[in-house]
Amino acid sequence: MAHYALDPCIVTRRIKETRDFYTRHFKAEILFDSPWYLVLRLGEEEGAPEIVFMLPQQGQTEFTGQGVAFNIRVDDVDEEYRRLVAAEVTVLLPLEDHDWGDRGFTIADPNGVALYFYTPISPEDQFHMLF
Repeated sequence: MAHYALDPCIVTRRIKETRDFYTRHFKAEILFDSPWYLVLRLGEEEGAPEIVFMLPQQGQTEFTGQGVAFNIRVDDVDEEYRRLVAAEVTVLLPLEDHDWGDRGFTIADPNGVALYFYTPISPEDQFHMLF
């Protein structure tokens, strides 16, 4: 069976702002950096998620800032929330427990991509059958 790796690519004109945001708030490792193409790794370990951002090329539509969310599981969502609030990152959805089995919150990157940070918790009874 084939091995797949998925590297989401956001088409944007905000390459510099995006680089600054991810390196400042998440210590993202820059794997490739040019004026038109940026590859970031979130985390130091091999296999950590990578995100790609690129300037619009001929025939491509720039991302409009709606309809994309990245779910990011972290060990301690409360600590992540405190850290990002202290850094004055705009919170779209506050930190809260969810019946389906996670505790999380949402922020947005400079392109409007929703970043949902969560830590699994025990789901309410009606959701136990789903897991």
